[in-house]
Amino acid sequence: MEGSCSTCLKDAQRPGHFSMPKVSKTGAASRQDPSLISYPAGGDVYVLSRILHDWPDDKAAVILANCRKAVKDDSTLLIRDNVLSDNDVQGSTLDITMMIMTGGEERTESEWKSLLKSAGFALTRVYKKEGQLDLIEAKPDKQPLRSQ
Repeated sequence: MEGSCSTCLKDAQRPGHFSMPKVSKTGAASRQDPSLISYPAGGDVYVLSRILHDWPDDKAAVILANCRKAVKDDSTLLIRDNVLSDNDVQGSTLDITMMIMTGGEERTESEWKSLLKSAGFALTRVYKKEGQLDLIEAKPDKQPLRSQ
């Protein structure tokens, strides 16, 4: 599922390829309660950049589930965050730092896949970027969510 991050971003930068008619801003209260984070409905592309690693899985799933309620069946979710390799020593150190500072965590590709699935998304591709944040692409999952 790996690809080139620069290819994806290059496509997104083509004139007329991408528009953002509405931008949603949430207040500081959402930092304490992820259920307060909301999204404008009906967008083509949703971007979460350096957000989900601040949260443990249960709260990150709430953020993603709120996003899932807003997206169309053909929307795309882009997540700009780290995707750790298994047995990544540097990534493990970063993971511990996130746990201590925010209660969040860094995730491997399989952990991202599971988290996305729990909120009604399917991981479609990971664009690895060495030394920088990776880009995770997800689409709404056509399968109904299981009750938790």
